[in-house]
Amino acid sequence: MEKTKQEINPLVEISDGWISMDNGIYEIELSRIKTERHIDHWVCHLCEKNWVTTGLIREFVIKVRDAKGWRSPF
Repeated sequence: MEKTKQEINPLVEISDGWISMDNGIYEIELSRIKTERHIDHWVCHLCEKNWVTTGLIREFVIKVRDAKGWRSPF
């Protein structure tokens, strides 16, 4: 099976308790996201950044929810 663009060059990576975005340009400690509502806060915060894309936001939500064991809306 052929890999997707995100699998080859992910916009969001989670490792050792940290969420790293855009090749390490921005990091968030995963433990700061305690509830599903906190994802909304971080999405709004990230949307204020001029380097954030809709693809990054989507990948952020999917990967954080997966790391936390929460069901993804996608």
